[in-house]
Amino acid sequence: MLVAHALAALLRTNGHDVTACVTSGEAAVASVESRPPDLVLMDIHLQGAVDGIEAARRIRARGDIPIVFLTAYADRDHLERAKLSGPHAYLLKPYADRELLTTIEVVANKHRLEAEVRTREQWLSTTLRSIGDGVIAVTPELRVEFLNAVAEQLTGWRSDEAKGRPVDEVLPLFSEATRQRVRLPIADAIRDRSVLHTGVGRAGVILLPRDGAERLIEDSVAPIIDGDRALGGVVVFRDVTEQRFIESRLALAERVSSLVTVTAGLGHEINNPLSATYANLDLVRESVLPQLRDQLERVAHADPGTLREAAAAAMASCGELADMMDDAMFGASRIRDIVGILSSFARPGQDRELVSLIDVIDSARKLAANELSLRGSVITDFRAAPLVLGHAGQLCQVVTQLLLNAAQSMDHLSTPGAIRIVVDVVEDRAVVEVSDLGRGIPPEIMVRIFEPFFTTKPVGLARGLGLAIVQALVSAHHGEVTVSSRVGSGTTVRVLLPRIEPARDARSGAALTVSTRRGRILLVDDEPVVLRALRRFIVRFHDVDIATSGAEALARIAADTYDLIISDLMMPGMTGAELHHALHERAPDLANQMLFTTGGAFTKETRDFVIEMGERVLAKPMTPEELHAAIEHALTRRAS
Repeated sequence: MLVAHALAALLRTNGHDVTACVTSGEAAVASVESRPPDLVLMDIHLQGAVDGIEAARRIRARGDIPIVFLTAYADRDHLERAKLSGPHAYLLKPYADRELLTTIEVVANKHRLEAEVRTREQWLSTTLRSIGDGVIAVTPELRVEFLNAVAEQLTGWRSDEAKGRPVDEVLPLFSEATRQRVRLPIADAIRDRSVLHTGVGRAGVILLPRDGAERLIEDSVAPIIDGDRALGGVVVFRDVTEQRFIESRLALAERVSSLVTVTAGLGHEINNPLSATYANLDLVRESVLPQLRDQLERVAHADPGTLREAAAAAMASCGELADMMDDAMFGASRIRDIVGILSSFARPGQDRELVSLIDVIDSARKLAANELSLRGSVITDFRAAPLVLGHAGQLCQVVTQLLLNAAQSMDHLSTPGAIRIVVDVVEDRAVVEVSDLGRGIPPEIMVRIFEPFFTTKPVGLARGLGLAIVQALVSAHHGEVTVSSRVGSGTTVRVLLPRIEPARDARSGAALTVSTRRGRILLVDDEPVVLRALRRFIVRFHDVDIATSGAEALARIAADTYDLIISDLMMPGMTGAELHHALHERAPDLANQMLFTTGGAFTKETRDFVIEMGERVLAKPMTPEELHAAIEHALTRRAS
C-alpha cells in the first residue's frame, strides 16, 4: 500500500487525478465499475484470490480501459498470461519515475487515437451498411474484404462467406447485348489511382447473382489509397432494372405522343401518292387496258392500208400505260418509304445496327413535315455522312422531337422562320445540331430542361418528357446532349454520338451472279394476291409452284423436289418459322437455304427468328431487284 500511495503522490504532482488505491483484484474491479478511470496501473501480484492478470481481464471485459502492468515478474509464464489480458504496457520493477510518466502519456495518447479510429470505422461501417447502393471492398489481390447489406441482397452472398473470394466470382457481370462476360476494371482503377466504370445501366451491364435473377446495374470502381500505398479498391453498384423499365415505358409513351403529333402530316404524305396510285391503276383497268385491247384487235384484223394507223394507236396506248404505271410505282414507293419510317420509329428495338444519321434526319423530316411546314423552312448542312451504332427508330425519335420543339418554339413569329440542321464529325464523334430562331430559353429554365415532367406549357398541352427522353435515348447510345440558347435569338441543341467507321465489304461492286439454269422454287404465302404477284415475276427466270399454308408446303415438298423455298413468316396455322423447323428435321440442306418474307414481326419469337435469319429475311414490299438478288444469291450458295 505504501508503494501505491507513493505512486499516487507522484501522479498528482504531475497533473493526474487518482480515482482510487486498492490492494486486491476484487477491489480493483469494483473501483473501476463505480468510477471508471482513463487508465489503470496494476501489479500482477495482489492480495486475495484474484491476481492482477485476472483483474485486468475482467476490467477489459467491462470496458475499453487501457492497463499498464507494474511488476517484478519477468518470467515467460507470467508474460504469456499477461498478454492474454491485453495490457497496453508492461513495466518491470524497479523503474524510474520519468519512465513511468512517459509510459502513461504514451499509452493514454495511443488509446485516444485508437478510440478515434474505432469511432471513424464505426461511422464508416454504419454508413456503408445504410446507403442504398451495393458496396464491395476488395484487397489489392482483388479478393473480397467486405459487402454491405445491399451488396449481399443483390449478389446473394453473405459478407462472411464472400470474404477472401475473387471479386469476379461474387460479382459476375455480363454484357446485355452480347451475353459475354464483362471484366470488372478494379485492377485498372487501383493501378491508375482513378475512378472507372464498367458501364452504365443503359449500356447494358447485367449482374447474374446466385439466385439466377438477372439484374441490370450501374457501377463504378475506385482505389482505396493510403498515401502512396494502395490498400485495395471499392465497387459501388446499384440495381437499375426497374429504372430502365420505367424509362422504356416513358420513351414509348413519348414516341406514341410524337406519332400523334405527326399523324396529320403523314396522312397528307400518304394520301397524296395513294390517290395518284389509285387513280392511275383505276384508269389502267377501266380505260387504258380495254382501249388497248380494242386497238390490238383492230391491228390483228386490219388491212394493209389501215395497219400503220392501227399500230400507231396501239403504241400510243402502250406509252400512256407505261406512264401511268411509272406514276403508280412512284406513289407506291413513297408509301413504302413512309410506312418503313413509321415502323422503325414506333419499334423500341433492342438490336443495334449501323445507322446513317443522314437517313435518320431524312426520316425525321418526313415524320415532322406537317409541323415544320406550318412554322417555316428547314435548311440542311451535311458536312459529313457519319454512321453510328444504335437503334434507327430511337435516333429518329430524338431528331423528330428536336424538330418538333424547334418548330413549336417559333409559333409566335409573324413570318415563317428557318430551322437549321447540321451534321458533322468532330474527332471520333458524330454531331447533329438543330437550331431555331425561336424565343430562346431563360437561364432559370435552362437548368431544368432535362427534368422529367418539367414544362412551361399549360397543363394538358405537354407532359414535359420530350427532352428527358431525348437525353435518355442519347445516353443509351453512349452520347451526350448540350443546349445553348439566347433569349429572343433562338436555341441550338447539339447531339454527340460515337462514330463508327464502316467495314469494307469485299463483295461491294461485284456483279450479280445469275443462275445458269432454271431452278424449282416453292412460294408459300396465305395471301393469294401476293402469291400471284411474286409468281408473275419469278416465273420469268425459274419454275414456280405455290402453297397457301405451311401444311400444304410440307405436302408439296414431300411429293416433289425444290431448289429453294420462299415463305411468308406470319401465316395462320403454321408460321414460316415453324415451317422452317419442320423442314429442318426432314431436309436440313433445303431448310438452311430458305428465304422469308415479312410485313412485320409482331411477337418476340418472330423477332428473334428474324434476327437469327439475318439477310435471308426480305421485308415487304420488296422490289423485284431485291427479290431477284436474294434468289440468285441463295441458289448460287446452294450450288456451291
